[in-house]
Amino acid sequence: MLHTAQKIRNAANQLGLTVKDAADQTCVVVEFLTGTTRETLLRRLTHLLTEEELDATQALLSSSVSLSISDVPRVRSLRRLIAAFEHQWFERVIREGQLTSAFQPIVQAGSHQVVGHEALLRARLPNGEEISAA
Repeated sequence: MLHTAQKIRNAANQLGLTVKDAADQTCVVVEFLTGTTRETLLRRLTHLLTEEELDATQALLSSSVSLSISDVPRVRSLRRLIAAFEHQWFERVIREGQLTSAFQPIVQAGSHQVVGHEALLRARLPNGEEISAA
């Protein structure tokens, strides 16, 4: 647990985030100024932590530094928290109408004849840039 907490501390410090430790150093509090920084840290943690650490590390996002017993039901594994953020991104794309569709022909190799079409769904950023499917 201490090893995992240190990995989280290091990743947050590399991003210039304020990090506070509990007295026993098993709880790490990271202060975020923007959602972008939060998402960057969460992405880094998916690469730095092992599968077991992602499942065993408990996390809570809160706008308050002082927590209470009512916050306990909102505690999730770090893996579930990261998945929730990835899901929020997709919901935002749908809600803001950033999806576009296109039809691509399926061409037979030998005859070059169009034998069908496939529908493609792509997301676009507000500036019009297409988000890669990769």
